[in-house]
Amino acid sequence: MNINFDTEYQMSPLTSGDRPQNGNVNIQVNRAAENAAGFLVSAGIAGDMPFAGADKEPVSDLAAGLSATDVQLKTDYMAVMSLSMSDEDYNELVRTGQIPDDMDAGDSVTILDDIKAALIKGGADISGFTDTIDEDTLAQITGSATSASNLLKKAADSGINADELIRNMQKEDISISAERISDITGAVDLAMEVLPLSDDAAVYMIDNGKSPTVENIYNASNAGSLEAMGGRRYYAEDGYVSLAGAAGSQADDLEALRPQIEETIRRAGLEVNEDTYSDAKLLISHNIPFTPETLLELDQLKELRTEPDPDRLAASVSIAISAGIRGSKANLTYDESIYIRADEYLETINTIPAETADRLVEDGRVLNIRNLQREYEYAKHAGNISKTETETETITGGTGLPELTTEQIHARRVLEEARISMTVEANRMLLKNNFRIDIAPMEELVEALKAAEQAIAKRLFPSEEDAVSGNRMETYRQVKTEIAQLPGMPAAILGQYGSTGRLQFGAGERFTLHAVYETGSVRRDAYIRAEETYEALMTAPRRDMGDSISKAFRNVDDILEDLQLEVNDLNRRAVRILGYNSTEITSEKIEQVREADLSLRGVLNRLTPDRVLNMIRQDVNPLNMPIQELSDYLDGQDADPERQASDYARFLMQLERRGEITELERDSYIGIYRMLSKLDRNDDAAVGRLMAMGAEMSFSGLLSAMRSAARSGMDYSIGADFGGVDPLRSGTAIDAQISAAFTSGQYAEGVHAGETVIENLLMMGEKASLGNLDAMKALRTRRGDWFKPVAERMVQAEGGDEDESGIEGALKNVTDMTDDVLDHMTDADETVKAYTEMLDKVKTDLTDMVYEADKYLDVRSLRTGMKQVNILNRLARDEIYDLPAEIDGEYTSIRLTIRHESGAGRVAVSMATESVGMIAAEFSFSGETSGYIAYEQSDAATRLGELMGRFEEMLGFTPEMVRTDRINPDKYTDGIFNNEKARNRLKENNDPSDINNIELYRVARSFISILKDI
Repeated sequence: MNINFDTEYQMSPLTSGDRPQNGNVNIQVNRAAENAAGFLVSAGIAGDMPFAGADKEPVSDLAAGLSATDVQLKTDYMAVMSLSMSDEDYNELVRTGQIPDDMDAGDSVTILDDIKAALIKGGADISGFTDTIDEDTLAQITGSATSASNLLKKAADSGINADELIRNMQKEDISISAERISDITGAVDLAMEVLPLSDDAAVYMIDNGKSPTVENIYNASNAGSLEAMGGRRYYAEDGYVSLAGAAGSQADDLEALRPQIEETIRRAGLEVNEDTYSDAKLLISHNIPFTPETLLELDQLKELRTEPDPDRLAASVSIAISAGIRGSKANLTYDESIYIRADEYLETINTIPAETADRLVEDGRVLNIRNLQREYEYAKHAGNISKTETETETITGGTGLPELTTEQIHARRVLEEARISMTVEANRMLLKNNFRIDIAPMEELVEALKAAEQAIAKRLFPSEEDAVSGNRMETYRQVKTEIAQLPGMPAAILGQYGSTGRLQFGAGERFTLHAVYETGSVRRDAYIRAEETYEALMTAPRRDMGDSISKAFRNVDDILEDLQLEVNDLNRRAVRILGYNSTEITSEKIEQVREADLSLRGVLNRLTPDRVLNMIRQDVNPLNMPIQELSDYLDGQDADPERQASDYARFLMQLERRGEITELERDSYIGIYRMLSKLDRNDDAAVGRLMAMGAEMSFSGLLSAMRSAARSGMDYSIGADFGGVDPLRSGTAIDAQISAAFTSGQYAEGVHAGETVIENLLMMGEKASLGNLDAMKALRTRRGDWFKPVAERMVQAEGGDEDESGIEGALKNVTDMTDDVLDHMTDADETVKAYTEMLDKVKTDLTDMVYEADKYLDVRSLRTGMKQVNILNRLARDEIYDLPAEIDGEYTSIRLTIRHESGAGRVAVSMATESVGMIAAEFSFSGETSGYIAYEQSDAATRLGELMGRFEEMLGFTPEMVRTDRINPDKYTDGIFNNEKARNRLKENNDPSDINNIELYRVARSFISILKDI
């Protein structure tokens, strides 16, 4: 069977084909299967963009690579995040050191799934709410008493108990908001219009392979009464035959077939009674293949064929929204979280013994999880479970084992294959696609699981080779599994010494995460078998266990004092670890253990899911790297200016939202943060200076040492009454200050950003993240934003806003930035080199400015500027440039595009300011050069007319002046912001030697040098 998926994140209506007439459970198919499989970036796009004329292709020539890319999927990911991310989810992302704004939309959804699963299984509790909600509380959420009243009234009109609704939303880790409540009540209203489900509608859904979503149920109920097509028929042992006789004899004919019908019901694993017999007759009378599978499909709809319970429907819709599915697409048969059910299915299939499958096959029942579970529970209740079965051992054959039939051997093989294929991630994908894992025949389930695994692997690790994606996915799963268990491993393993007197892990002495995992697993199992408690690497011990540890190591402080070591928690823990191993306690060993402990915990704290994903994409396995090497690798990532700016922005947000601190305290906190950050960025050079001088190691000493280097520029001091500052990432108290509302809103904006913007990001090798979307939007709508902070800083450096000479000096500096690029504008290589050097300097200045700012929004703006510079660097390699300009005291940019076509070339320029409006020009080169200048405002025409003589002199021809009501600037940047790039793409069989690059750049340089003086 060919299995594909409607991507679980698809927001558009489902596409269904005809139901296969082989009795198998249908899986819906459409083109989005390739999207879910992760064909997001073609080979080559993800790397650095080459210079024009290099071995690799520039961005424009890689556009065709996106033919295998459904950018809609990235947009759908944005919709999922805006719909399902709760405040708790966002706080958990931040707490673990991840930056939601910088994460690729697809990665965000993957990581959010794990977070939601943990929160829901742990009993998610939405902070600030109880099990009830009143109008005043809802008014605070919606910002309007009227909106709150309307929402409560709407819930009441829908028959939904408001308190029950809130409990369901809490249970499913959904933030309480007007939008989400409206989505739930709206979906329930739509369902209530057509429920209970009529027999005709139920048959229609089965016949057309429709899953029981609100939308499908509504459509099926309005599809009209369905008579069986092709004449009425009935069931016989060898199939369907034409129904003979009058309609009144149908009941007699069906009654004659009752034994065969009841046997099919029993094979489905259902109880033979009047309800199931009635369902069988319904399928037969509507000419639906009567098989155990179709009967089970109809059985899953039974609750929807009775009087609906609005609260029960609201619970199903909440389950869908939690998983990122809109209310109208909620599966109304789901009564338990997708995240919990995915885990339960995995546990069930790994628990049920093979003998249960033997009995099902022997009894002729369908081999599926539902029947396996029921048979296993029945056998346990009846006391018919053997010792082998209770130990869940799988019998594979051999002496003394029962002789198995061919069918039973096949059943065992398929069951084992399902165990191997099933993962929590695959189960989630299938459930989000409304695939009924519990009733699907086992062979079909195995095929679906394999397809889901391949889809997930392709989505997370895109590659032209399935084996590469599969191998990386397997590595990722192993890394996730081991890292998740490491915090709970016994701390005692850090005190294991080999014969060489060095710490030893596993079979060798390499200190790696995998070695710690293997060693820890052995030690943990030994503790469990001995029924002993133990101190874990990172998780806090139970209170009673903590008491016992304190009693067992009462003399630790004395030992440390005897060894002349500082009495602190780190040294106490090192002594305990040595004690667990009955190892001699010496100063050297305490230092070794303490260093290993700090290194390991430091790495685990920073090894976030998004970092793990990126490492494996680069074929770097963190499990096998020595801990110090891994720590250095993570240090390099932490040193990224954009990440540091994000950390500082979050720190400022925390301070701004803490109303209980004074402005003086706030300044002190900022001063400390800046000092520690500067210390870290300078590789602790100040510490070395203090040690060399023999000075006291204190905040004031460090501050003085750093100032002596003449690099700090800080103007804060720490007084004797300073009480300290909370660490950036320790504890939920700080994280709780951060609301997901802003980020969720950004994801919602990302949905409307347009596929083209996302497509262009992918073409440039940039992530489809919130930060990059914001940067692209700024480049399109706010010309020159990326260098404005630098220009304003120049003004301050030259004497401030009040000093006219200072302002003129700053403006001259901005002009010099562009003039330097124009001076090197002779060909692509020289221009790109000069332009990217200018961008690098701007980014360095923006980085330095981050710690000069003391407002969250200011730092956020600087981060956006950094990202714009990143994007401009990419665009430069496709010969698209954004040059700083100052017109009438206003900062803007002149955007230049150079395009090479078959035997010809094109130069396009655009600029916009408040005073002259939009001006654009296009020059074509094909043997001779010609072109035009377009403008919108009459004032622009006047100014351009004054420059026309210079244009003619420098260009060597007279450009045509064109007045237009509105200029689309995207047309002049090769459609980088819209879909017009196709007309300008390099023609097939083009010979670059036909194109005079020098002439193209001469024209561009001449025109821009004049235009910036307009």
